Amino acid sequence: MKQIINFILKVFFFIIFFLVVTPVGFLLRLMGIDYLKYRVEKNKDSYWIEKSL
Repeated sequence: MKQIINFILKVFFFIIFFLVVTPVGFLLRLMGIDYLKYRVEKNKDSYWIEKSL
């Protein structure tokens, strides 16, 4: 019984991921929104961020 429930949960989360997370990612990419600041800026010398303790 535990194996069946485990399988059903894996399938459920797989479906949720592809019905919710993936389309949101595609929409953000199409709109040009970059929350992770993943784009490379060629005119920058360094991406290092100074942090004070």
